[in-house]
Amino acid sequence: MENNKLPAAPETSGSGLYCDRVIIAILFVVIVTTTLYFDIHIYSVFDLSKITVLYILTFTILAVWSIKTIISCQRKKCINSTHLSSESAQKGVDVEHNAWYKARPLRLPIIVLVLACGLSTILSINPYLSLVGTYKRYGGFISTIVYVSLFFAIVNFIDRRRISLLMSVIIFTAGIASVYGILQHFGIDYYHWSMFSGYGTRVIGTFGHPAFFSAFITMTIPLILVKIFSSLNFRYSTFLYIGILALVTVAFYYTRTRASFLGLIISSLFFFSLVGKKNLLASKTKTIVVISILVGISVYFNVNNESSVIARFTGDIRPESLDNNFGNETSSLQDVDLTRQELSPPSVPLDGIVDTDYGLRQHSPKLPPDYMKDRNGQASGWYVNLIHRLTGSSKPRALLYLTGLSIIHDYPILGIGPDTLSMIYYRYLSDICKKTNEYVGTEKQTRMHNAFLDATVSGGLVGLGVYLWFIFAFARMIWIGSKSANETDKILIIGLCAGCLAYFVQNQFSFGHIPIITLFWFLAAMSVVVCSKSYSSSSIVKNQEDLPSNIIHNSTVRNKNLNRYLVIAISGIVVCLMILLVALSMYRYKADYYFKRGLRLHSNSKIDEAIQSFETVVSLNPFALSYSHILNDVYLKMAKIAIIKGRVGNTKNMPGNYTHEQVTSWLTNAINGAEKVQRLYPGDYSSASTLGQAYYFLDKISDKDMSAEAIKHFKRAIMLQPLQFEYRNTLAQLYADKGLYNDAINEINNAKRVLPGDPAAYINLAKVHMRDNKRYGDAEAVLLEFISKYPDHKIKDIYKLLCDVYFKTTKWGKALSQLEKVIKIDQEDLEAYKLAIIANIKLKRYDNVRNLCNRLLDLTGSQNNSYNKYAKEILGALPDK
Repeated sequence: MENNKLPAAPETSGSGLYCDRVIIAILFVVIVTTTLYFDIHIYSVFDLSKITVLYILTFTILAVWSIKTIISCQRKKCINSTHLSSESAQKGVDVEHNAWYKARPLRLPIIVLVLACGLSTILSINPYLSLVGTYKRYGGFISTIVYVSLFFAIVNFIDRRRISLLMSVIIFTAGIASVYGILQHFGIDYYHWSMFSGYGTRVIGTFGHPAFFSAFITMTIPLILVKIFSSLNFRYSTFLYIGILALVTVAFYYTRTRASFLGLIISSLFFFSLVGKKNLLASKTKTIVVISILVGISVYFNVNNESSVIARFTGDIRPESLDNNFGNETSSLQDVDLTRQELSPPSVPLDGIVDTDYGLRQHSPKLPPDYMKDRNGQASGWYVNLIHRLTGSSKPRALLYLTGLSIIHDYPILGIGPDTLSMIYYRYLSDICKKTNEYVGTEKQTRMHNAFLDATVSGGLVGLGVYLWFIFAFARMIWIGSKSANETDKILIIGLCAGCLAYFVQNQFSFGHIPIITLFWFLAAMSVVVCSKSYSSSSIVKNQEDLPSNIIHNSTVRNKNLNRYLVIAISGIVVCLMILLVALSMYRYKADYYFKRGLRLHSNSKIDEAIQSFETVVSLNPFALSYSHILNDVYLKMAKIAIIKGRVGNTKNMPGNYTHEQVTSWLTNAINGAEKVQRLYPGDYSSASTLGQAYYFLDKISDKDMSAEAIKHFKRAIMLQPLQFEYRNTLAQLYADKGLYNDAINEINNAKRVLPGDPAAYINLAKVHMRDNKRYGDAEAVLLEFISKYPDHKIKDIYKLLCDVYFKTTKWGKALSQLEKVIKIDQEDLEAYKLAIIANIKLKRYDNVRNLCNRLLDLTGSQNNSYNKYAKEILGALPDK
């Protein structure tokens, strides 16, 4: 039996023991803070706050571990100088590699995982983004190193005796988060989150999203079951854990998350199936109580439709009889909010072509059949009919998966690099949308919502192979460990495995978040610690045991003398690097604080102060895309407002509070900022659009023709993001301003394909026809096409523009018919009443004119405005009855 144990550690020195205690304490703090901590003073309340705490604590662990290594090297020097026995020296060598030995079942897959991730980062489509991760996701290579470091720290410093305590900390942390989530469900929350109010019954806890909250609970429930079934009899602690089980299960169902629901079912079945009849029947009352709680709460919440997870499943499959009505659903709030990355202040539309969102984008009608066919004239893809049958969030999820497969086809070996999906997602999604004639759920994605696809997209087939290897190695370790363990350890091993299984299952439909991934690596490391007794370490030192003791001693001394100073130097570098990384993490945290401050100032119309705050943000963290985007958008917004107030493009004397120099300065700053972003992220479509808009505005206020530059950058933005309606819309306006009407019409028709149900495209196209040699007939046809497709719409701008067409062609009866529809939609539209009066005068319907004038006077009341004066003038000029 002695050969089956890890080498015993020699007595730890006082300093080394202190380092151990510090690291162990920090490990306990990590799991608590990443779960419960969030900061309302920064914009990324639940993401940056958690990752910053995780980084700081992990870097501290690595620094303390390095200090301990330096101390250990000095101690070994003393061991060698005093000529201790070879056996004691060997033990001193072995204890320094305790984590390496104990992690033997998983160490090779994990090391290969780190190497593959590092190589994928180096060869990434954007290496910097793959290194640090995207804003609010932070899934880059540095995060991978942090999680792996935590894994080896737990394996090295958390022994079997502390596993139970660590599990209790995880369980009570989940209980606290669940209490907060249940209070949120009943509207009791000190922080009134905008997202919380939007989800209704779906609670977010301390995680920021229901999917993340539920995933953490699902991974924790098996640990609670371990605590309950580890003891044969009822104890006070058993009652406590049963109460926590009921608490977290209730909180779980308030999240209404489907992926975690599957994870809960599969992990629970796994636990109860493998824990054994003997353990379940050892205390029948306990088993009945536990199963009654899980089943009873599940039945109650799934019968209640408002909190039913099953109802969310059944709502996503379209019955056969409804096939002709597909395309009228949008993606779920979960999908939208999981992927929402860009933040921009509201834009101000320019005269002429409109860019208003009328809320019809989810109503996507069929495109012409020729648009759905490939070059051979056949329907593009076996998946078209399948996509059409889906509804709810299943449809955008299917489009996402198809997009991932397209990316894998082009990047098969090492993938695109970690956390870079958003850089090329739209380019591939647009092709899938064209083939399937589906434009529902086209929000920007940063994850594939499937672990296998995500691993393959980011790391290629190499990444997928390593991922599968890790799963196999973990399953093999659990199998070997559970076979040779006693009953208590067997329950513990099965519970830890069930928690990891819940993670793997939910990750096939969602993705991990900071506290979830942290918990997974904790559970994996704890599994290694519990299973380590099943792996013999005798083979590790077998060769050395066969050598004479003097050879062992001499070789050990010789090697350690050669390597000691190198180890000390590396450890010292690690300490300095950790201090630097902690400082950089604080800079990033500070930047987000100023970012939220800038947004608050901007919302209060304190633009100058907001710009200063945003400039501070960019100086603190110049590599964050979102920060640069916002600052550039504010510059553009200010320039746009000034141009609108000026109403004249080429004057250098801007009216109001804005001078020509100010506007030029804003646009120059936007151009400089966008060019910096383009150098860092050549695939960023937002900065390309910023350049196009900035040059477009410069073209309006300067004597120099900037249209060629604007067109070039707009075309690049459209190439990078083909599904962005606004880019095509603005480019069409630029073409129209330059008299390139055919190009403008072509671009608007492309925009109609992107958002077939958006009335802005029809309005813009009609306006271009009206400006192009007064093609009123074509403009009328475009507007009537929209009305025929959407007869129940309530977009009065469509009717008003059609009325304008009829006014210009003196079709007064038709014009009056459109105005009646406008007034029916908005009974207080004064302009519509005025135009209706004019049309009735042309038709010599004076009674109607008199009624409309009186109605106009009633609406204006005592106001002495132009409409009031016009109505009085007309009444005064009307002939007597």
